[in-house]
Amino acid sequence: MTGLTIPHFSQRLQHLALNECHDGTLVRAIPDTSSMYSLVISNISNLISFTRWPNLPDEGLPTELKCLIIVSCTSLKSLGTKRTLKSLNSLKDLHIEDCPLLLSFPEDGLPTSLQHLLIQDCPSLSEQCGTENVQDPEWTKISHIPDREIDFIRSQHTSKKNAHSAAWYLP
Repeated sequence: MTGLTIPHFSQRLQHLALNECHDGTLVRAIPDTSSMYSLVISNISNLISFTRWPNLPDEGLPTELKCLIIVSCTSLKSLGTKRTLKSLNSLKDLHIEDCPLLLSFPEDGLPTSLQHLLIQDCPSLSEQCGTENVQDPEWTKISHIPDREIDFIRSQHTSKKNAHSAAWYLP
């Protein structure tokens, strides 16, 4: 499969899981659809950055995503530039696992809609996000997230608005 070229199907797509795509063809073919709420990107060894891909809106990912899971992308160094994730105003859950070269989040941070963040086996990112140091630039990007799990250490920020923990998104 080289892409979702049939508009009829891609416009109704709700969940997409990409696994072991070594030339980036499928990643570049993620359709621009307002119906997609869940995207899993795993075992894509040559994915270095979430940059602007062909056929995608603005900075690259479907804007209505509620859940983004990135697993075992061992070459991933960047989640993109400004607005790559910040523009995902519906994003509730972000799961990043086994991305050892990932050092930081985009410079303008993460969407305010984010309710749950899981970082696992990303040593540099985990180290920067694991301490509640207001001087650390990565901490300031995640401090607003009510439910944070970093290397299986759970930290919950509670407020009256977000007093209960967010679950993995199910429509």
